[in-house]
Amino acid sequence: MNTEIEVLLKKAFDAQMSGELERARELLFSILEAIPDHPQANYILGVLEVKNGTRDQALSHLSVARKGNAGMGKEWINYIKYLFVTGELDEAEIAIEVAIRARLEQNEFFADAYNNLGIKQFEGNKLKDAIGSFKKAVVLRANFAGAYNNMGAALIRERQLEDAISSLRLAVDILPNYAEARNNLGAALEQRGDIDLAMDSYKQAWMNNPEYFTPLLNYRNLCVQLLDLNETDFYGDTASTTSMISDSPKYQILAAISDFIQGDIKKVEIGLSRYHELVEMGKAVHMNRADTIFCQAYYLFLGYLIDKNPTDRSSGPYIYHFGDSHCLSYCGCKLVKGSKSYDVTSRVTFGAKAFHFSVKENTSYKAITKRNLGLINPNSVVFVSFGEIDCRYDEGFIPASKKLGKPVEEVIYQTVSAFVEWFNNENLITRHQFFFLNVPAPVYNNELPALANYQVAVVVKTYNSILKIELSNLSIGMVDVYGKTTNDTGFSNGLYHCDGHHLDHRILEHIQQQIDTVNSELL
Repeated sequence: MNTEIEVLLKKAFDAQMSGELERARELLFSILEAIPDHPQANYILGVLEVKNGTRDQALSHLSVARKGNAGMGKEWINYIKYLFVTGELDEAEIAIEVAIRARLEQNEFFADAYNNLGIKQFEGNKLKDAIGSFKKAVVLRANFAGAYNNMGAALIRERQLEDAISSLRLAVDILPNYAEARNNLGAALEQRGDIDLAMDSYKQAWMNNPEYFTPLLNYRNLCVQLLDLNETDFYGDTASTTSMISDSPKYQILAAISDFIQGDIKKVEIGLSRYHELVEMGKAVHMNRADTIFCQAYYLFLGYLIDKNPTDRSSGPYIYHFGDSHCLSYCGCKLVKGSKSYDVTSRVTFGAKAFHFSVKENTSYKAITKRNLGLINPNSVVFVSFGEIDCRYDEGFIPASKKLGKPVEEVIYQTVSAFVEWFNNENLITRHQFFFLNVPAPVYNNELPALANYQVAVVVKTYNSILKIELSNLSIGMVDVYGKTTNDTGFSNGLYHCDGHHLDHRILEHIQQQIDTVNSELL
């Protein structure tokens, strides 16, 4: 009898391994007809029920298997580990739940298992699932700093910033020197618009672990946008730090942007050259996609600008150009009004869209821009250039319209009106002399279908029309670069663009003519 059962068990196992799951199930049930509490047969049936997603049946078979052979519990733990190795996350989650319900005395293992499951789910962008797994991990181990940190990172991605901050603060309460958690806490605080607290958190993360370079990059990123040149106050000038800076492609680009705004063209050239060397050496391959795009775009854009824009910078007076990368286009160039000559200087907010100023909650984009508006003298002349990113095919109004189920014109109107209102409200005290530059005509993108290009052209035209009305209602000046850059099809005429998005100094003669007439009394 035993020999016959062993033969059936081997056949069932072979069928399971070859994917013949129904055949395996038939063989196993034939064993249970003879020996209902057979441990191995029940164990394998439990595994099959996990694959089916039937938790109760899996639990029933595992419980019977353990009664017949206590070692089956350990085998189940090994099965969970195997599921992680093979990346079968849905099955792993069910198997963990079944094990806990079966009261396997492995809470420490299960806490780690749920944390590891959450990490895999996070990497697969299953953020809600990941957060659920991390929550289960900290229930099983209350002082699990790593799971609190991971949960915070997932909550940041989900834009649940308050919950993220709470989770990350728990992580650093448990482990005060936990550099990664302090860096993530800085990221959450930054996104919430708490810039000073974010910078303090990045500093602390760096001091907790000077070999962990990410918080220094994050701190530097804010310094460039705030033109705070004293970041060496907290990291010093050690050989280790100098080496990491020298080998960081993103740091070189951030330094080059800062140096360009300050007019130190020689340093810009050195930074861009070093960035190129690092790329050639393969040092950029580990950057994430967003950083890769950011660095390469600024590398090309700055390389063009240092050849075209003036290298001699005066000490003012200034026209302060606020914007995303577009605010660099005329940095160092001059505009004249009457007897006054102005140097254009930049105040950059990386990646900012008009949308970011239209939302009700505070954001890092608002906080950085607000800080910079408050740091310049009252009644300064300010150019504002946001909105071009919003008009791109895959980044703003067009996908938002589809997601919200609203006409694109409605989305544009709601965004632009709130965007302009935010700047107007921020200006009630400082009383700066605002000139909003509209969005230039889009460059035809040969990588997009004709219909997509047409949609972009319509969006840009609509955005500019609504912007003009909203500014006029508040008596704020607008500089029209669209009219000078468009051809009769609504696309760029190729006269003033230096790449697929940005204008260069050649448009300045038309800007000059307009600031002579638009709200001229303000200048």
